[in-house]
Amino acid sequence: MSALRGLVDKIQRFMAQASDAGPDEYLAGLWRGDLVAQLAWKPPSPSDLEAFMKATNRRNVDHIGDTSTEDMEAWMAVLKERNRQGDWHESRGYVAPTWSWAHLRGPISYLTCLPSTPFVSYANVIDAQTVPVSPDEPTGQLLSGSITLHGHMVGGLDFDSAQGIYEDGTVQDICFLSLEKHGYRWSIEFEPDDVAGLTRRRGCNLTNVFVFLLGTKDFKLDDGEEGVVIGVSKPTEISRRNQEAEVDMLEAWVQALNIARSIPHVLSDVFCRDIDFARWSSYLVLVESLEAKGKYERVGCFDVWGRKDKEVLESLFADSTTGQITIV
Repeated sequence: MSALRGLVDKIQRFMAQASDAGPDEYLAGLWRGDLVAQLAWKPPSPSDLEAFMKATNRRNVDHIGDTSTEDMEAWMAVLKERNRQGDWHESRGYVAPTWSWAHLRGPISYLTCLPSTPFVSYANVIDAQTVPVSPDEPTGQLLSGSITLHGHMVGGLDFDSAQGIYEDGTVQDICFLSLEKHGYRWSIEFEPDDVAGLTRRRGCNLTNVFVFLLGTKDFKLDDGEEGVVIGVSKPTEISRRNQEAEVDMLEAWVQALNIARSIPHVLSDVFCRDIDFARWSSYLVLVESLEAKGKYERVGCFDVWGRKDKEVLESLFADSTTGQITIV
């Protein structure tokens, strides 16, 4: 963070000259004026990660060799080395709060649509603050930081992480959020910011995880216009299944109607289906802090846009609550 101090000061002066509202507030690598949108950062794309690892002489251990061996100790040794190597981006000591990309090393990504479209926020920033090591250097090294958001969230989810070993010897982290309620099971596969650091500190199974709605972003094209979307989170497997008997078509239709009716009116545009363009919605994944009870840490962020996935998230947020949550 201290290395960016001079650049941040210059940007603040430039923004102050270009705006009548005065300089924006810098908060651990993010700007308060666009804070909710900037909270939707995610892990880097595979190509960006590969370039970073090459440039910094690091390597990913994602292959364990011959999967036909029955030597479990040999497998576990390779997996342990993989996890050690895979934790390259965890900073040593406190650098920034978990809601900031600055608390991890390496590149990140943002959902970006070209032609550009605005981010529509569904959360309000109640409070945001950082405590610098030196009061005279507010954009320098930090002691702590927190933000309090007011918005829509769903709590009580479980988080489970495992390492899948495929026939070709490739190893992949598999992480899911799940919730069982009203006779249904919701399941969301997603990529945490730092799965190796998360599981080392907190284990592979977490409870009472929250999913918090940040906002939406549209991808609109005029007739004949070309565009591109970059920074999309990795494809996720999202589902909602009846835990008991099969549901007939009439019952399924009635359930869908009830879900649509129970969605808070303010969220109707988030899950709107009667549109002829793509609309992404972005969500934070949060878990209670081990050090600060009653406050939460960021686990990750994911985007949803497909019709089926939006319907699943709509059914999940039909039972959402509105309130404040503090992230450190």
